Amino acid sequence: MMKQRRIGAAVAAVAALTLAVAGCSSETGGDAGNDGEPVELEFMAWAPGIEKPIEVWNEQNPNIQIKFTRMPNGEETSVKISSSVAAGNAPCLAQLANTLTAGYVANGYLEDLSEYAADVESQFLPWAWAEYSFGDAAYGIPQDTGPMMLYYRTDVYDELGLTAPTSWEEYAEQAATINAANPEMYGAFVGTNDPGGFASFSAQNGAEWTSVDGESWRVAVDSPQTIEVAEYWQGLLDDGIALAGPRYDPSFFKLLSDSTLVNYVGAAWNAGLISSNVPDQAGNWAVAQMPTWADGATANNGGSAVGVLAGCEHIPEAVEFATWLNTSEESWNFMADPEEGGSLYPAAIEALDYEIFDQPNEYFGGQVLGDAFAESASNVEGYWAWGPSANETLTAFRDGLADVSQGRMTLPEVVEEAQADTVDAMEERGLSVVTD
Repeated sequence: MMKQRRIGAAVAAVAALTLAVAGCSSETGGDAGNDGEPVELEFMAWAPGIEKPIEVWNEQNPNIQIKFTRMPNGEETSVKISSSVAAGNAPCLAQLANTLTAGYVANGYLEDLSEYAADVESQFLPWAWAEYSFGDAAYGIPQDTGPMMLYYRTDVYDELGLTAPTSWEEYAEQAATINAANPEMYGAFVGTNDPGGFASFSAQNGAEWTSVDGESWRVAVDSPQTIEVAEYWQGLLDDGIALAGPRYDPSFFKLLSDSTLVNYVGAAWNAGLISSNVPDQAGNWAVAQMPTWADGATANNGGSAVGVLAGCEHIPEAVEFATWLNTSEESWNFMADPEEGGSLYPAAIEALDYEIFDQPNEYFGGQVLGDAFAESASNVEGYWAWGPSANETLTAFRDGLADVSQGRMTLPEVVEEAQADTVDAMEERGLSVVTD
């Protein structure tokens, strides 16, 4: 946990330098609602199907009622949170993307929940809790995670005599084998609109893009570990055995449906996306542990938490609801459901053993996907922390990856540009930055 404490020191320093919202934090809300009147908490989130568990909560808890507002995930979320806090009319609760939390903390948008969540931390995966905790302060109750897996076509692999690769070296060898067997078939893919995926591969290799050096932020997007990952994937592209294209796009699922792309390394929530968008291939897909580097560590891609926005007058009640939402079996029966929810995968440790995660998945050949996801989640190492300029970092990668697909840039060049953009963005905020 030492890294977490170092990050906390830096975020505290950032907050002192950049706090633009004065007087937003409320006093402790422990006495709120004690007059016998029901407490109503506004909650804005984007998770699919989250209305269902909220309905269950409201039925069971007449004294703490949740008023839900749906919001899109992305830049609009950040604008909504910042503008509502600045205007003094923010809802009590909001879903937080892991990439944006440090920036919210630095700007004073979130309440410190540590006083109310002291008995809650042990219920969550340590690395997931750390993503939303800085020093002794906790700013979010983790909701979902994205342990990464290899999704692959068993019929194609069987025909070629292949088994799921366990290392990245074997993955590259198999990509060459697959393409040699059929020049129109590929066994590797670079998502040009998925910079978070590239960050996850870098984290798996031991990279730490933002960390703390005294009172400064150390920016190491261009670390040797990240450059190694960039050179690896650039090599697959240069050899013509990997495709590059947009992810979360109809064109991607067409690659899967017409057997142009026969595997994909992605987070747990991709299982629902693949099965719903490529229904005709039921029974021909399986999941395996993602390829690893020498240390065997896996990676996480994505995730969110529920935070309490500055000015909330009912923090204990907000924490009580957020903890129930993200840990209870009743809630996860909806949030993990691929039809009624978002096929989310929990950060809560006990939830990993819920029945909904212990069911054979017929689309994936009868596999119990929850067991595979839990194994990957248990092998995520370190405490990846996004810095206060994560948006600029991700934008640089997103723009650069698009250029890579057109042959205008290489992945190592994108890394160097993202390093420069991240440093510039922090310095423009008046932050002290050091680099290697």
